Amino acid sequence: MLFGFLLFLLTSCNAIFSFPLQENGKSFSLSEKINIYNGLENWSNCSEISENTFDRTSWKKNPYTFFKPDTTQKNHWIHFKILNNLNEDKEFILPFLNDQFSEILICEYLDHTLKESKEGLNVPIDNLELNENFPLFKIVIPAGKEKVFYIKFDSNDIINQKLILYTLNDFLFLSKYFNFSEIILTLSYSILIIFTLYKYWKIKSKLYLG
Repeated sequence: MLFGFLLFLLTSCNAIFSFPLQENGKSFSLSEKINIYNGLENWSNCSEISENTFDRTSWKKNPYTFFKPDTTQKNHWIHFKILNNLNEDKEFILPFLNDQFSEILICEYLDHTLKESKEGLNVPIDNLELNENFPLFKIVIPAGKEKVFYIKFDSNDIINQKLILYTLNDFLFLSKYFNFSEIILTLSYSILIIFTLYKYWKIKSKLYLG
C-alpha cells in the first residue's frame, strides 16, 4: 500500500511538472501527455485489431486515466503511443494492481503487424521486491522511435484507474528508498498524533481551569 502511495505521489508530480520530461537538457515527449483512447471492443487478441477498420471516434479520449463504465462487457481496451525523441533507448515501467484484472494483454506493432508484446510480461528486476498483486510490465522505446500500444483489460468490475508510466530509474529510486520512506511516514504520523493529543489536552485543561 505504501509503495503504491509513493507511486501515486510520483505520478501526480509528473502530471503537474514533467511533461515533457527533461533529461540531460533534451526533451522527451510522452505523446501529447499520453492521450488515451479507450473503448469497449469484442477483440479477444491482438491480431483482431486493424487500424483500417478501427473507428477511434467512438472511443473516449482522456489524458492519463481510463474508465470502464459498463460491467456487462468484459473486454476493455485502451490505446496510446509514446514518442522517444532522444538518441538513446528508454525503458519504462508500467505497473498494475493485478487483483483488479483477470487478464492484461499488451499489443504492439512488430513487423508492421499488431502482435502480443514480448514485453507484456511480468518483469523481474533484481533487488526489487513488490507485492505479488502489483506486477510490472516493461516498455522499451528505441531511440528516435514511436511505439503504438493497445492494452486489453479483462475485469468484471468498474475501473477508474490511472495509466502510470515511470522511467526505470524513477521506479528503482522509489524501491531503493521504500524502507526509509516508510520510517519517515511512520514518524510523521506519530508526531501528528502526539501533536493532536497535546492540543486536545491543552484545550481540556483551559476548559477545566476556566
